[in-house]
Amino acid sequence: MQNQETKKLVLNVVGNLDSTLSKDILKQIQNLSNQKAIILLDFSGLASIEISSSENMPAILRLATLPNLVLGVTGIDPSFRSQIEIFIADNPVEMFSSKEKGKKDLDSQEESLSNPQQSFIVRCPACNVKLRVRSHGNHQCPACKSKFTVLSNGKVSSFQKVSFN
Repeated sequence: MQNQETKKLVLNVVGNLDSTLSKDILKQIQNLSNQKAIILLDFSGLASIEISSSENMPAILRLATLPNLVLGVTGIDPSFRSQIEIFIADNPVEMFSSKEKGKKDLDSQEESLSNPQQSFIVRCPACNVKLRVRSHGNHQCPACKSKFTVLSNGKVSSFQKVSFN
């Protein structure tokens, strides 16, 4: 994978996000999962979200934990934001305010795909201890046991617990 060219793709999600469309998105991303790829999901053409799409969304977003994939999301209408954020919360997926900003920021992460074993230093969001991590994704602090996500741009996002009583 060292000398392989990075595939860059914008998937424009248009219409009704149902089980069929979410399954098609999953297949598209899985087809790229054996190569270096930067993928931006653009939801600006989304008209509605059906509950049936939720069966595939976790699998789609979990692919972002692969060291050779960078996944971003843009164009989320405010009325759909909470539905999409539920899936994004546990995955290293970045949300962007515009397609242009998403493409620019994701392009800047192409170097991280070339050096997936390169480690970097982050601070635990709970106890502020310095930690060395080798990849973006979910991590747990060995000092305080809090869980957090290192996004593909190196930023740290802490998990938030939500209780539905």
